[in-house]
Amino acid sequence: MKHATSNVIKGQRARKALLKGINTVADAVKGTLGPQARTAVIARGDLPPLVLNDGVSIVNAVYSDMPEVQVGIQLIQEVAKQAQKASGDGTTTATIIAQGLCNAAFDLIEQGLSPVEAFNQIDQMSKHTISAIKANTIPISTKDLESLKYVASIAANNDSELGDMIAEIFYKKGDECSITLEPSFDGKTGYKIVDGFEMPSGLVSPMFAKNGECVLENPVIVITKETISDFEDITPALQIAVEESRPILFVVENIKGVALSNLLVNSIKGIVNAAVVRVAGYGEYKDEWFEDLGLLADCHVFSGIGTDSVSHIEKDAGHFGSVRRVTATSNSTTIVGSSAAEHEAMPERIATKVYGPDGLVQQREEAEHTFDKEKLSQRIARFDGGICSIQVGGMTDLEATERRERIDDAINATKLAIKGGVCVGGGLTLRYHATDTTSSILAQGMDAPFYVLFENADMSPNDMWGGPLNPTVGINFKTMQKQDLLKAGVLDPTDVVINSLTVAVSIAKLILLTDTIILPKAEL
Repeated sequence: MKHATSNVIKGQRARKALLKGINTVADAVKGTLGPQARTAVIARGDLPPLVLNDGVSIVNAVYSDMPEVQVGIQLIQEVAKQAQKASGDGTTTATIIAQGLCNAAFDLIEQGLSPVEAFNQIDQMSKHTISAIKANTIPISTKDLESLKYVASIAANNDSELGDMIAEIFYKKGDECSITLEPSFDGKTGYKIVDGFEMPSGLVSPMFAKNGECVLENPVIVITKETISDFEDITPALQIAVEESRPILFVVENIKGVALSNLLVNSIKGIVNAAVVRVAGYGEYKDEWFEDLGLLADCHVFSGIGTDSVSHIEKDAGHFGSVRRVTATSNSTTIVGSSAAEHEAMPERIATKVYGPDGLVQQREEAEHTFDKEKLSQRIARFDGGICSIQVGGMTDLEATERRERIDDAINATKLAIKGGVCVGGGLTLRYHATDTTSSILAQGMDAPFYVLFENADMSPNDMWGGPLNPTVGINFKTMQKQDLLKAGVLDPTDVVINSLTVAVSIAKLILLTDTIILPKAEL
């Protein structure tokens, strides 16, 4: 005889299940907070395990075979997701705050507090607290190298070498610098800044290169979306280059057949110094490359439709452009300095494209997805001459992966610090403002990171903490000394702190009003 079962869990049992899931995740990740942090090892079956201290990766790896507990795990995973989406950093802090909020709230609910009252308590006071934190923000700029080093180093898990490297990049190239992460082939970690911009596509044939590289000084630039197969189509452009005694670069969709073979012959024989590169990207991103290259080189982009073809190029019609130098390999094309930038209209055209109404900067602000924001940042950097490539190395693939995560956190944190300023770190900003709230639930949540930092340092706050609370004097968890954290450079990006608190409060409020868990129907 079968017993009747239900997939509905209610009341205290439901809340306890959610809380168990939340605590499971938070306990797994909180050891990675602060300069005394540890790492977590994530098993991956037949694959090598991952050794990380990246909050997002750890949080997303946690699961439970108890469905009702798994619901709580998924809710706290949403905290990590939202924190990562909002600022690219602060996942661990957000998770710890959410755990503190939920535990404090559920304790009071067990004592008779209404969930609705608990909800209202943290809802109202969190808004006041966030406003207070914003009001005490300390602005920094890309010219403040020391502050940039402090922020980047802390975000890189107190790795001063990585922090200094990230700070130097922003100091040299500004906050619009586009930074890409690439694997290092020699195991070492370093960076290179490209003077100009780099397109991730190169020569259509290695025969255009000498010793793997083709360098064109002050070349004529011809850009076309058409596939070129007849040599006669590019002859007019070649004649212009010969007349001006200048090399020529073709940026094309594709080139093949007689056109490519004859051009190679002419180039090898020294009749004309020419090269052809294939445009980067695919779909709409390919069109963006065409558009940006045309703007930078101040030249027309041939569509290949009708008479709008490279075969109809004219010398005095703005059909071709120029740059100071092009360096092309089989994998990339670096363009340095637009000669057209000397034209009075050029700066205005670029400024309008980047900063004008519906310009790239505005599009980035309105973009909802991180991928789109990154693509737009890269386009902005093309016009700003700020392209930086970081080669991430390690003795093993595991070490390189872990270092890459820390570098990514440091980049995101530094960008946010430049954009929204900084506040005192070491958990002190949250703890200080926690004393200014009438919500005991919110206060305990905001206090939680401070106590976790002590826990990770194997110390009790009672051993070092005493006297009146000061907005800047706290514990430097790297040295375990009580000092002025502002002067010591223990700084957090304000936006990271606020985003961590915001998403933690958001999830906690959602959980507070949860009285019922409905599980998926079990398969018979």
